[in-house]
Amino acid sequence: MPVFLPFAGCPQRCVFCSQTRQTGITLDSDCVLWLGDPDDPPSKPFSIPQSVLLSFNALLQELKGGRHHSDSLPELAFYGGTFSLLSEPLFHACLYLAHSLLKRNLVSRVRCSTRPDALNPNRMQQMKDAGISLIELGIQSFSSMALKMSRRGYTSKEAKQGCENVLKAGFQLGIQLLPGMPGCDPETFLHDVQEMIAFYPACARFYPCLVIEGTALAALFRSGHYAPWDLDQTVQVLGEALRQTWDASIPVIRLSLAPEPDLEKAVIAGPRHDALGSMIMTEALWRNIQTAVMDLGQGPFALDLPESCRGFLFGYKGSRRSCLEQYAIRKVRFTDIHRGMLRRLA
Repeated sequence: MPVFLPFAGCPQRCVFCSQTRQTGITLDSDCVLWLGDPDDPPSKPFSIPQSVLLSFNALLQELKGGRHHSDSLPELAFYGGTFSLLSEPLFHACLYLAHSLLKRNLVSRVRCSTRPDALNPNRMQQMKDAGISLIELGIQSFSSMALKMSRRGYTSKEAKQGCENVLKAGFQLGIQLLPGMPGCDPETFLHDVQEMIAFYPACARFYPCLVIEGTALAALFRSGHYAPWDLDQTVQVLGEALRQTWDASIPVIRLSLAPEPDLEKAVIAGPRHDALGSMIMTEALWRNIQTAVMDLGQGPFALDLPESCRGFLFGYKGSRRSCLEQYAIRKVRFTDIHRGMLRRLA
């Protein structure tokens, strides 16, 4: 159950970022007094932007009506902006909402996203007291050069320190990377992935960098000072990155920006495709299969895979079906196993 807070608390604007187009939401400047949830009112009212109030109220009604898309309790997530640098009223309103929903067993847990250099110990303790258990850090890259070129405002050392601070404070850690951002070539990104794996985060997100209208990156692109990765390169490099994170048992929960009408109209360059996530998973899977074939020796082979692989084994529009014959795979079976297995046919 996402609550989007685009640009709220952000200390500066990064060259690639356009959160209003990415989310389809714009925070207004008209603040209103919020008395909170009538079933669980706060000790004092909050003054928050009207657009946030509407989002909160809609969320409360949906949760009370049980209209979520899962048999289990949904998770509350605060995305966009820099959560740990929100204004005092908005920060405490979000914490109140999180604590109230957890206390009444309407959500299973709460996560938020922020910057690695914005982890004030006092605020982190308040977040923990309110019940937030997972902090996603928008690291983007562990390369100081890439961070500087994208105007992130912190260094590689500070990015790593932020990860350590989240873990030391007792939170679960999520790491977001931005392959293809200025200064991030494939080699740099794959190094970023290894740096990320070293922290063994609870989850990761890879957002291939897009050129979005109205950003500083769009001006760099038009002037010839920035070239985004093309689709094939993105699939190849992120396929290898995903293979590595799978091998480390780290779940990658996002492989591209979520579809949003305003975003689709605003993208002027970069690797954008309706099936990009599936294409990357196909690439990662066949890299693992190729390794298994080499380890096992000569075919013919049978392939056992988790049921979750059924949708992307054969690739976009069946582009990888020929690989079955190429690797002498005669039989494929989808089961409830956790990891794939290649074996010789009896």
